Amino acid sequence: MRKPAVAGLAVERAPHGLRVRGTQLYVDPVGRTQIGFLAHARGVRATLPERTVLSARTLALLEASQHRTLRKAAPLPAAFGQSFALAGLRLSLHPAGHVLGSAQIRCESVDGHSLVYAADLGGFGERAPATAEACERLRCDVLVLRASYGHPRFSFPARGEALADLLAFVRATLAELPRPGRRVACGLRPGNGPLRTGRTAPRR
Repeated sequence: MRKPAVAGLAVERAPHGLRVRGTQLYVDPVGRTQIGFLAHARGVRATLPERTVLSARTLALLEASQHRTLRKAAPLPAAFGQSFALAGLRLSLHPAGHVLGSAQIRCESVDGHSLVYAADLGGFGERAPATAEACERLRCDVLVLRASYGHPRFSFPARGEALADLLAFVRATLAELPRPGRRVACGLRPGNGPLRTGRTAPRR
């Protein structure tokens, strides 16, 4: 029996995280679900949905760095701006500007209501990441944000200032090392966390 069409759109708490109400579509789910949207390749869990909606570039990153995670999943890569039908909705992915391939998903019901879910959004202008697609502004009736750093207590410097501080740290540390070749700044692969800075232990 065919399920009735979705009217007003919203997200609800479900056993595996947030789900678009009245559908089987989860957004960044925890655990194995039938259908789920993966926003980006950073911090990917070991278990993906049976059918995983993601951007083509996010899929390429996972194939290169975490191919075992994809073995039991059926990826459904989509180009940015491409509209397609799934889970009783009209879906499209759009750049989120967070990291390379990061996406926000726009869901539209048969009656024209729209919902946008974005996990992590990049900035604009000077705060826009240099290695991600430019964040796209979308119109919608309902906006759902993870907002990891949405609290006013989080205040970050401009990118140029942060990079200047990093460069000064690297130069100062290299000047203190007894011999060259030591790593002082390490970027981790997708899924393992953010950039870390620090001095490596001397080799014995």
